[in-house]
Amino acid sequence: PDSVRGAVEHLQTNAIAVVTLGFQGVDSTRFTAVYFPDPEYLVNRASAPCVFSPNNGPEGCYSIQAEITAGPNDRHLGVPDDDLIEHVLKGLVGHGIVTRSQLVVFADVQRFEQAYVVYTVGFERQVETVRHWAASKGIHIHGRFGAFEYLNVDGCVLRSIELASQLNRRPTSLSDISVGTASAS
Repeated sequence: PDSVRGAVEHLQTNAIAVVTLGFQGVDSTRFTAVYFPDPEYLVNRASAPCVFSPNNGPEGCYSIQAEITAGPNDRHLGVPDDDLIEHVLKGLVGHGIVTRSQLVVFADVQRFEQAYVVYTVGFERQVETVRHWAASKGIHIHGRFGAFEYLNVDGCVLRSIELASQLNRRPTSLSDISVGTASAS
């Protein structure tokens, strides 16, 4: 219906460009994440996936993922990949995270138009309109964007267990879930 379509159109999200750089060698900083409040550096956060598990990169290498969050139609989203990669690398060097002599063996840019929900004035009313309509159709709104809530991975897992309990009509826990599939019982 037009009222639901209108409610969805009023919901806002921020976009993100994720620049992943793979380096040969050992990560000497071992930071899990670094936040950059530098107005000249587009990156707001950089993380090092291999700190969490060495299996997140090939042996003898590590990676850094730099996030550039921007509002819709932000001019930074149109920066060519090579320029964005160079900007990220220059900033990582300038902030002492890596040295220019470290060999970059991999570079990738991924762009996502809808990465973070934006809480605007009145968004609760818009979301409730969508939720009410979806529920009337037997649709379970779920996940960060389905529920239009900023949820970390642990929040998504908790909400998934709650939804499983609702759908199963009994308490459901992580022990009921096997890797990759849900238990049939």
